[in-house]
Amino acid sequence: MPENNASSRVLEKIGLDFYKFECYEGCDEKCNWYQISKEKYNKLYS
Repeated sequence: MPENNASSRVLEKIGLDFYKFECYEGCDEKCNWYQISKEKYNKLYS
C-alpha cells in the first residue's frame, strides 16, 4: 500500500477507490491506482 497514507485518505474522501498496486506503462516503480465508477461519480457530483 502507499507510502503516504494521508494522501490516500484524501483520494478516498473525494470518492476514489483503491484499485490496484501496479506499475504504470513505461515506469519501473509500482504505484497506487485509484478509480471511481461513473455511477458513484454521478451520485457524488451531480
